[in-house]
Amino acid sequence: MDAPDDEDLKCAIEGNTLLVFTRSLRINDVFDGASFDAGCQALVQSNGSRAVMDLSRVEQMDSTTIGIVAATFFQCKSRGRELRLRVSPGVRRLLTIAGFTGFIQMETTEQE
Repeated sequence: MDAPDDEDLKCAIEGNTLLVFTRSLRINDVFDGASFDAGCQALVQSNGSRAVMDLSRVEQMDSTTIGIVAATFFQCKSRGRELRLRVSPGVRRLLTIAGFTGFIQMETTEQE
């Protein structure tokens, strides 16, 4: 799915995929935080054995956002579901530093 025309739309669920449309995901921005957290909860509740979080458009995120990604992973895992991440090279670096390699599958995408 291409980025929507509505600039206020930060996240959307499409099937078993959470699409994130913003380049900077920081929870201290109340709108981004509420939208992302709600999107993650919807992803956990979605159907299927696999869930995908598409962060390929995101270039920056804060530590709280990283914690929400981890919480979403463990919530999916407790439901017997696999969470995969599509990430930009910068977000992959952040998540690698945070220790995500080895327990969350990450697919790196080229930035547009």
